[in-house]
Amino acid sequence: MNLVDIALFPGILFHEFSHFITCIVLGVKVGQVKFTSVTHQRTTPWKNFFIAFAPFVLGSAIGAILLWIGHQGMLNLLIPSESEYLKIGMFYWLGISLVGMCFPSDTDAKSAIRTLFDFYEEGLTLQHGRFQWLFSILTLVPLFVPLAVISAIMSLFASIKGLGLFWAVVVFFSVGFYAGLWPIL
Repeated sequence: MNLVDIALFPGILFHEFSHFITCIVLGVKVGQVKFTSVTHQRTTPWKNFFIAFAPFVLGSAIGAILLWIGHQGMLNLLIPSESEYLKIGMFYWLGISLVGMCFPSDTDAKSAIRTLFDFYEEGLTLQHGRFQWLFSILTLVPLFVPLAVISAIMSLFASIKGLGLFWAVVVFFSVGFYAGLWPIL
């Protein structure tokens, strides 16, 4: 663990919690839950894909909401007290932490890419019937290609730690813009 991981530990906890909750919602049996990983039973490619990308979706959404609350707090205070700054700072810290650590880990991204390829490979070989074969053919370009590209980009982000924090800065300023804080920023 480095200093950034320690500073943004709520984001790491939320990342793993997102995997855990998604497994429960999708009915996938959870194996071992640790500070930095969640193991689960083997499942369908689509469930595995959702489990892998749940931290990104949930972390970005909830982190943006926390940043929005922080920005609203800054806008609503003419002369904030020290305790109000502390509350607003807490929303900012939690929001940036969730957004900064929401990217799929390298293992998550590789798993998502592998399951996408497995699904389409099985579907295109008629192993699971004509319906899956037809579905695979019809969705290859509009669904598979974009998901494969997104997975590859997420894998890139997972391998470069600073890009997660870059995403947090982008979300911070984007939410600030929409919250009406742009003239102040």
